[in-house]
Amino acid sequence: MVITKNDDEVKLQAIRDAGWIFPLSVWSMLDEYQKSFTVLEFSGQRTLSYYKTRLKAIGFSEKKRILDAACGMGQWSIALASLNESVEGIDLSDIRINVARELAMSHNANCSFQVGVLEKLPYEDASFDAVFCYGAFMFADMEQALREFVRVLKPGGKIYLNANTWGWYAHLLLDRGIWKMNFSISLDAIRMIVRTFLNKKSQIVVTESYLRSLFELVGGQIIEIGTEGSICLFKDRSHIPVPPG
Repeated sequence: MVITKNDDEVKLQAIRDAGWIFPLSVWSMLDEYQKSFTVLEFSGQRTLSYYKTRLKAIGFSEKKRILDAACGMGQWSIALASLNESVEGIDLSDIRINVARELAMSHNANCSFQVGVLEKLPYEDASFDAVFCYGAFMFADMEQALREFVRVLKPGGKIYLNANTWGWYAHLLLDRGIWKMNFSISLDAIRMIVRTFLNKKSQIVVTESYLRSLFELVGGQIIEIGTEGSICLFKDRSHIPVPPG
């Protein structure tokens, strides 16, 4: 008799192979879309070490309190907590917040989570050393969300934003949509592009000029801007501290 694993077992094993402590009870919370998303974010090269390396490169370590805005299932929150004293995560999805709480407990990460929106953060002024927002900023009212990030940030604190620009939507429309005859993805890409030309405030293509105008509007200063993974505060290796001895 040949015993084979079902699709769920294969996906969950891929996540565990990447080093994540992902309980079966948490996996059972998810629908098929959420499971597919989880595999993308928690398997293959997306190990905890991968996320930590990315965070160190942008200087998000050795801080007291970090906000993970639109934290999703908490993969970045857990990585942030391993490098900093504490992390607060907020997301509008109660399902993802529940997953994040379970995973943070599994990893003994010093995180707390709550359901909420970026445009009205439930935190006091100047209460975070840094704000991290990955892959969700473009779905919010970006001006209002950025004002909230600045409000809760301590003087001299840092904000990291990741948002989709023209290249991503060209990839969605052509490679993942038209080429694979996935008309749902094609329509999603077209909708974002159309909303951009209609000058909407959210769910639009985010350009460098638009980001610069937003930061100027709210009184922030852009330290560096670039494609995903290209930003590193230590590009000049002379700035990297040399270990003693």
